[in-house]
Amino acid sequence: MAHGSCYLWNPVLVWLHAGSDFFIGLSYYSIPLLLLYFVRRRHDVPFQGIFILFSAFILSCGTGHLLEIWTLWHPAYWLSGLTKAITAVVSLYTASEMVPLLPKALALPSPSQLAAANLALEKEVAEHKQTVAALKQSQQRLSLLAQQTPLAAIEWNLDGEVIDWNPAAETIFGYDKQEAIGRHATELMVSDGTTEQFEQVWQGLLACEHLCPTTSQHYTPDGRRIVCEWYNIPLIELNGSCVGVTSLVQDITQRQAAEDALKQAYEELEQRVERRTSELAKAYEDLQVEMRDRQSAELALAERERYLAALVEIQHRLLALKAEENYYPSILELLGQWSSASQIYVFETCGDKRSQLLCQCAEWVALGRCCDNHHQRRRFPYDECFPRWIQILAQGQTLMGLASEFPETERLILEGMGILSLLVLPLRVNDRFFGFIVFENCSEARVWSASAVDLLKTAVASLSLQHERSIAQVALRRSEAQLRVQATELERTVYQLKQAQAQLVQSEKMSSLGMMVAGIAHEINNPVGFVYGNLTPAEEYIQDLLGLIDLYRRHYPVPVPAIQDYTEGIDLDFLMEDLPNLLDSMKVGAERIRDIVSTLRTFSRVDEAKMKLVNIHEGIDSTLVILHHRLKEKSGGLPIKVVKKYGNLPPVECYSGQLNQVFMNILVNAIDALESKRTGDICANSESNSARVCPPPRIEIRTELIDSGESNSDSKRVVVRIIDNGSGITEWVRLRLFDPFFTTKPVGQGTGLGLSISYQIVVAKHGGQLHCRSVPGEGTEFIIQLPVQQTKQKHHDSAQASSKGVEPTQPLCQYLEASGENLYPIHRIAHH
Repeated sequence: MAHGSCYLWNPVLVWLHAGSDFFIGLSYYSIPLLLLYFVRRRHDVPFQGIFILFSAFILSCGTGHLLEIWTLWHPAYWLSGLTKAITAVVSLYTASEMVPLLPKALALPSPSQLAAANLALEKEVAEHKQTVAALKQSQQRLSLLAQQTPLAAIEWNLDGEVIDWNPAAETIFGYDKQEAIGRHATELMVSDGTTEQFEQVWQGLLACEHLCPTTSQHYTPDGRRIVCEWYNIPLIELNGSCVGVTSLVQDITQRQAAEDALKQAYEELEQRVERRTSELAKAYEDLQVEMRDRQSAELALAERERYLAALVEIQHRLLALKAEENYYPSILELLGQWSSASQIYVFETCGDKRSQLLCQCAEWVALGRCCDNHHQRRRFPYDECFPRWIQILAQGQTLMGLASEFPETERLILEGMGILSLLVLPLRVNDRFFGFIVFENCSEARVWSASAVDLLKTAVASLSLQHERSIAQVALRRSEAQLRVQATELERTVYQLKQAQAQLVQSEKMSSLGMMVAGIAHEINNPVGFVYGNLTPAEEYIQDLLGLIDLYRRHYPVPVPAIQDYTEGIDLDFLMEDLPNLLDSMKVGAERIRDIVSTLRTFSRVDEAKMKLVNIHEGIDSTLVILHHRLKEKSGGLPIKVVKKYGNLPPVECYSGQLNQVFMNILVNAIDALESKRTGDICANSESNSARVCPPPRIEIRTELIDSGESNSDSKRVVVRIIDNGSGITEWVRLRLFDPFFTTKPVGQGTGLGLSISYQIVVAKHGGQLHCRSVPGEGTEFIIQLPVQQTKQKHHDSAQASSKGVEPTQPLCQYLEASGENLYPIHRIAHH
C-alpha cells in the first residue's frame, strides 16, 4: 500500500510532505557538492577525509528524503529501508572517525597563538639581518687580513681549483691573481711524478685527514726553487659537509738552506770524530791481540808438555792390557782428567763391521763437573745427531765448537742437556770408521785448543788400534756361535719357503677355480635364458589349448567311446588343473637358476683385476646367496637366521673379488661354529653339568661409515661386523687365528689358509684392518675396516702384486658341494 493512503490522499497533506522532502533533498545534495569543491581547492586544509565522509552522510540523507516522495504513490519500502540502512552505516562510520580526530582538532592553534608565532618569526628575521651585517663586516676584516698578511692565503674548491689568491701568494709563487684563479693545483705548483701523491693528500683533506703541517718544494715560473710550509684547513659547514679548502703557505727557503748547511757541518764533524775513534780502537785491539798471542803461546807450551806426559801414560797402559780386557774405563778416566771434560761417551758400531748402527759402549763422568740432568742425559740416544755426524766423522773430520754454533736441531738437544761445548773425534782403523768419542763440557763454554785436539787424536788412534786387536780375537771366539745361528736361520728359512709354496699353490688353485666358476656361470646363463624366455609363450599356448578343450566339452558333452577311454586314462580333469601349477614351478626354478648364475658372476668377478668402486652390500648379498643351502633347516637342527643391519655406505674402491672371498671365509667359519649347536634346542652348559636352552643360531651383519679424524685421504672408513652366537673361541686360538696353516678343524676338513689369506687381502692389499673378538660360550665377532679411497702408493703396490701373478683367489668349490641335496629345488607333481 502506498504511503499516500496513510494521509487519506488529502491533497494538501500529500503535497505538504512531498514539497518539504523535495526541498530538504535538494539542500542535502547541494551541501556535499560545496564541501567537495572546498576540499579540492584547499589541499592544505587538515582532516580532508572527514569532509568526504560528511558529504557521503548528507547525500545518503538527501536520497532518503527523495525516496519518501516516491513512496507516497509507490510502496517501494524495501528500497527505502535499504537507503536508510546505508545512511545508518555511513553515519556510524563518520561518528567513529570523528572520535580520534577530535583531540587533533582541539590541538590546532588558535588565532592568538598564530599571531604570537608571527611576532616571533619577525623577531628572528630581524636578528638574522643583524647577523648578516656582522658577517659582512667580519668578511671585510678577514679580506683585509688576507690582503696584508705575509702568509700566502689560497682558497680552493672541491676540485682543487683556485678560487682566491692573495698578494702574498703572488709574491711567493710568482703568479698573478688573474693567472691563478680557476687553475688546478697540479698546474701551478705540483711537479711531474707527484700528481698521485697530491691526489692522496687532497682526498685526505676533504675527508678531514692529514691536517698536520707539511713541507714541500716548488718551482716558480722564472725557474727559482722554493721550499714552503703548508697549513691546509678544510672548510666544513654546520651540516658536516666540506665545501672547500683554505691553505696558509710560508716561504721557508732561506731557513731550510741554513738548516741544511748546519746539518752538513754536523755530519762532517761526526765523520772526523768517528775516524779518529776507530783509529784509536784499532791500535788498542792490535795491542790486546799481541798480548793474548803471547799468553796463548805460553799456555800452549805448558799444556803440550802436560799432554805429552799423559800420552806416554796412555801408551804404557795400553801395552800393559791384554787384548780381551775392557780397556775403556781406565783410559777414559785419564783422558777426562787430561782434557778437563765434564763427560766422555764412546759409541761403536753395533753388529758387523759394515753396520752403520751405533750404540754407546762406555761412559766417564767427572766428579763435581757433571750436569744437573746427568741421569736423564745418559739415556739420550743422540739419534737425531747421528746422520750428520757419521757423514762427517766417516771422512776423518772432527766436530768441535760451542753448542750455540751447531745446527738448530742439534743446538736445542745440546742446550737441553746443559752442554756448553763439544768435541767429537772419529774412531778409525785402516781408513775404516767404526765409532767416535764425545768430549762434553757443561761447566764452561770452552773450546779445546788445536794442540790439545792433535794430542787427543793421537790418543784416540791408539785406542782404535787396541780396539781392532780386541775385535779380531773376539770375532774368532764368536765364529762358531755364528755358524750355529746361521744353521738355525737356514732351517727357519726352509720352513717359511714351504709355507709360501703351499700358499702360492692354494692361491693359484683358487684363482683357476674362480675363473672356471665364472665360465660355467656364463655357459649356464644362455640355456637358462632360453628356457626362461620360452616359458611365457608356452604358458599362453597351453592356456589356449585348455580353452579349446573346454569349448569341445561344452559343445560336445558326449564324445565317442575312444575319446572317453583316453580322457579317463590320462585323468584329463587333474591334468587341466595341475598343468598351470607345473608351469609356475618351472618358472620359479628357472628364476632361481638365473639368480644363482648372476650371484656366481658377481661373486667371482674374474674380469676385475683392478681396483674399482664397488657396492659392499652387493658382495655380501651374493655371498649369502651362495651359502643359502648351508643356512637352511636341516634334520635335527634349526635354520640359521641372518640379520642384516646395513648402514648408508658410499662406493668403496677395492678388489671386489678378493673382498667377496674374505666375506665367504668369515661367514663359513661362523656357519661351522653354529652347526655344532644346531643339532637341537638343548645344549650343554660349559660351566656346569646342567642343561640349558640354546638361543636360535644367528648371524648378524652390520655395516657403518666412520671418520677416523685424520687429515689424510683415507680418513673415512667402512666397517663391516660379522657376529655369530656360536660357541666362541679361546684366547689362545684367537691369537693364532690368522697364522698360515692354523686350523681347529679335523684333518681333511680345512687347510688353515682361509683367515690367513683374508688377513693378507684386507691389510696388505687394501690398507685396512681385520680384528676378531670372542667370548667363549657367547659367540665371535669379526671386524673389517676398509678405507673408502685407496692412496696412489697402494695402487702401485697392488699393480706390482698383480704383475707378479698374485691374483684374487676364489675358493668356491668347497661351498658349492651339494652335501647330499640340490641347490635348486624342483617342484614335483604327484599324479593321482
